[in-house]
Amino acid sequence: MQENIVKADAKIVAVAAASIVAKAERDSIMIELDRKMHGKYGWSSSKGYRCKKHLDALRKHGLSPYHRRKYALAYLAHEGLKSEEGVCGTEGAVRRKAVGG
Repeated sequence: MQENIVKADAKIVAVAAASIVAKAERDSIMIELDRKMHGKYGWSSSKGYRCKKHLDALRKHGLSPYHRRKYALAYLAHEGLKSEEGVCGTEGAVRRKAVGG
């Protein structure tokens, strides 16, 4: 049976370690995506978190093939912006494209 543990990374060493590994992997993926997108979205510094540079880039360039549909489309709808159809990849595609697979 699965059990949810609140603040597990503060209570279980293995969970804390896995969290660090996952964040480091995400950061390297975001740096690689930033390189592929020629720095348009500022991912090497923001690591995908919402910041002014990234939001300005979304307004200017729209979605990239690497944006997660769930978050990017919600943001664009909130801002009253339109996305180009078919430009958003899935999260799995983001990982494959980032590492060249």
